[in-house]
Formats: sequence, C-alpha cells, structure tokens
Amino acid sequence: MLSKFEIFILQRYFFTKHKDKASRIITRISIIGVALGVAALVIVLSIMNGFESDLRKALQSANGDFTLYNIDSNEITIAQRKEITAKLMKYKETKAVSQLVLKQALLQKQTHPVGIIIKAVNTKTAGEFNKLLYAIDDSYQARHTKERQLSLEKQKERGKQIIANLAFHNVKQGSFQTQLPGIIIGKQLALQQAIHLNDIITLLAPEEQSLPLQNIPRIQRFHVVGFFESGLMNYDNMLALISLPVANQLYQLNNNIQGLTIYLHQNADEQAFITRFMEEIGFPYYLSSWKDENKNLFAVFHLEKIGLAIILLCIILIASFNIISSLIMFVSEKQKDIAILKALGATDKNILKIFLVLGMLISLLGLIIGETLSLLICWIIVHFDWVTIPSGVYINNKIPMKIIPWQLGSIALIVFSLTICILFFPAKNIATASPMIGLKNG
Repeated sequence: MLSKFEIFILQRYFFTKHKDKASRIITRISIIGVALGVAALVIVLSIMNGFESDLRKALQSANGDFTLYNIDSNEITIAQRKEITAKLMKYKETKAVSQLVLKQALLQKQTHPVGIIIKAVNTKTAGEFNKLLYAIDDSYQARHTKERQLSLEKQKERGKQIIANLAFHNVKQGSFQTQLPGIIIGKQLALQQAIHLNDIITLLAPEEQSLPLQNIPRIQRFHVVGFFESGLMNYDNMLALISLPVANQLYQLNNNIQGLTIYLHQNADEQAFITRFMEEIGFPYYLSSWKDENKNLFAVFHLEKIGLAIILLCIILIASFNIISSLIMFVSEKQKDIAILKALGATDKNILKIFLVLGMLISLLGLIIGETLSLLICWIIVHFDWVTIPSGVYINNKIPMKIIPWQLGSIALIVFSLTICILFFPAKNIATASPMIGLKNG
C-alpha cells in the first residue's frame, strides 16, 4: 500500500501534464500495445475453445459416450445384447443404449463405384440421441440459409421424419411402384457423386451370395431420402445411414451386432460408471470412449492453443518494453523533481514504489481496455453473421466462440505479473540514482 506521502508525490509531481510530447505518445502506445495483445489473446483462445467444444459435442453425439465391444468374437448376439442392455439400464447414469453396426460398401450411381462406410441406425432412437443426424430433405445446399432459421424442435421433428423413411417404403419409378429402403447420404459424399434427393442408388456389399455358377457380391438398391451435414469431414464424405433391419438383411448379420453405443446423462460420473459396470460385466467385454478414439486430435488442439498463447504473450512482452521506454523518458524530465524529493526525505523505496505503481497503472489500463474490447468483439461475432464459414467446412457455418472465465483471470494475472517483473529492475535503477545527477542536469 502507498503511504500518504507517496500518494502526495504521485499527485503533485507525476500526475501533472507531461511537458514532453514524446513521453505522452510512448505511454499511449504502451497502453494500446498491452490492450491489443490482451484482446488478441482472449479472442484467439475463445475461438479455439469454441472449435474444440463444438468438435467434442459433434463427436460425442456421433459416437455416444461409450461403445461396448466383445473381444472374443467381435460380435454381440441377440441374447448377449438383451442381457447387457438390461444391466446397463439399471444404472442411473444410463440415458439410452443403441446398437452399433458399421460396414463397408461400394456406392454406385452413374459414375464409377466409390467405397463408403455404412452405419445402421435404430430409427426409433437415432433422431433423439444422435445429433449427427442433422438431415436436410430438400437440397444439400440448404443448411447455411433455410435450415439455420428453423427452431431446434422443428429440426428434431424434421430429422425424425426423414429417419423414419429409412425403412422399406413405396417409391414411384415411372408408371411403376416398388418397395425400396431409404438411405441418408453425407453432404460432401452427395456433392462428389452428384446424388440428389429421391435418386435411386446401388450398394454392393462385400458379403457374397451363392449362385449356381459363381458367388457374387450382394446388391441392394436404395432410395435417397435425405442428406446430413455434421461438419466432420470423415463423416460427411464417406458415411451413409441405413436402418438396422435393412443392414441385417444386406450383410447377413443374423441379428448380430458389432457393439452397443451407450449414452449417459449430462452430469453423470463417467469414471464411477465405468468402474462399477466393468466389475459387473467383466471379460470378454471392454468399453471404448469417444475421447480415447480421438485423443490425438484433442492433443493437437491443446498444443495449438499453447503455441498461440506463447506467440501472443510475446506481443504483450514487446508492449511491456514500451512501458519501460515510456517510464525512462518520463524520468528524464522528472530527474530534478526526484532529486528535490530525495533532498526532502523521500527514500529509494518511496521512489521505487511510485514508479512501480505508474507501470502497474499503465498495465492495468491496458488490461481493462483489452479484455473489454475482446468481449465486445466476441459478442459481435456470436450475434451477427459478419464472419461466416463456407458450408461443409465446419460443424457450424459461423465462427464458434467460448469464453472461459478462468482464462480471462489467468491472462490478466500473467500479463500483470510479466509487466511488473520487467519493470522492477529499471525502476530500481531509477530509484537508487544519485540526487546530485538530477540537480546537476536540472
């Protein structure tokens, strides 16, 4: 804390109007430098947080919280599925359990066949628990405009209607009607293969069917009932969705599945659930989470955030040196006043505290302006579509922002501490300078 004497010195000698125009300019540049550095750091970290948060939600929605596999046979039978599902639903953490079937296939329309991944979904639960199914039923260009204006409830209802069409239904071809199952195609895959709504496509499954002369791949025609856009490139350019009964017939699964996808309630204790459930079910089953399957991706996010934070802290460091320059020029015109103050009884400690307070005020002012400016820019980006992302590039069509309060506090603490540490030694040299030098120069 400053004493009354030190406050008097600040008011009388240091808060008067500067005589030197250059020192005023450097002081303002120092404040602007700190403010812009802090604003850039907050905005960049908020964008990175937003991207990471949206990606986590998309991956969690697409893959569930956990997936249960059978190590022995890589398949789960009907009896095993019913037994495991009954055990899972006893836990209060469990929200839903869905069957998992992922298979390879060749998709063919008019162009050459392309390899894709087929995901079989339960039409009763997919619309409710799998947010990946952001279905578009009129055109795969619609999401960025028309679809974004729909309310969340309307989006869900629309998605459920499209998913219901995955079952066999009547399809008119010319003057004839035929029964075909539906299929939902990833938007990027549809664009690449020029697939449109209500098109008829052919899937070739690697499982063979026996004919008198030779074995041939199993073939099934599908009716395109919709598209989905997740923003996850690995999904949008190679994934298609069909119903479980159709997949069972096409791939000759005999009602066996590859795994069970487990969805937990939002505030569930995941670790406690894993421990208790695995103790009950035991070998040969094991659980895999979406975090385990994508840990390398989030490690890259973490490293990028650290790298960007270091770069932007260097910018703030440069601004801190500007503060030193400002104080040195300020001292050059106040040397006589400092000498008089020392002659009147001011100690080196008094002068040191005064100059540190001046540096702290400049740093604090820069921090307040910087964080206020960053919050304003983040609010503008969130509430106005001034900056948009091309459709299909990312999960959403606008820049995501997520401000984490502890990050704001950490940035303020780091910048403030960094400034004070840099200021300490120059301020100490100024405070311990001989008063005779100031009187001689004055």
